[in-house]
Amino acid sequence: MTELSYFIVERVLHNSVNVMTRQRDELGIKEYPLYTHDEVDDIASQFQGFKYNREIEWASFNKSRAACRRRRWNFLTRGIRSVHRA
Repeated sequence: MTELSYFIVERVLHNSVNVMTRQRDELGIKEYPLYTHDEVDDIASQFQGFKYNREIEWASFNKSRAACRRRRWNFLTRGIRSVHRA
């Protein structure tokens, strides 16, 4: 996620838990909340923020031959650009 999103994502998710809890009580939606405050806290360390106009490289393994495939990303003010690199 972008660096600016990184600074607010945890608060937004905690707020969503509060809203879903209130809706469960008011509207009787048994499935709410879909996740808890503790679950948000557990995954918060996995969030990463990246600056705009900076290439970010992720690697994933091809299941057929375990060959490493790389993909580069750029966060731009108008969207995300993906550039495949072998």
